[in-house]
Amino acid sequence: MPAQQMTQIGTKRQLTLPKAILEYYGLGEGSHVLIEMKDNHLELHPVIPVKRNELPEELREKFLSRRGARGAPTPLSSFLDKIGYKAPQAKRPAAATKTLGTQAEQAEAER
Repeated sequence: MPAQQMTQIGTKRQLTLPKAILEYYGLGEGSHVLIEMKDNHLELHPVIPVKRNELPEELREKFLSRRGARGAPTPLSSFLDKIGYKAPQAKRPAAATKTLGTQAEQAEAER
């Protein structure tokens, strides 16, 4: 799979991700993605939403302790790194081995 692929924003401001990328990260319709602004670019991070009451007790206490603090929004991944929480690693599905070449081949592969 190429490291970079171009896509276009649709009329309803929707971004369509290539099928190979969705399959590689195990994403599908209804999946959640965090969009993070970094300097002059955007980063997309696959996420699994977790309800506060389902967090481990220690993590929930740390989360609630800073609940009243205001400031710049902090992505959950940064917050978890800051407090030293290490989540279990999810297994990714095997990456597609086919390299997509021309736009016609990409369009055919997405069907």
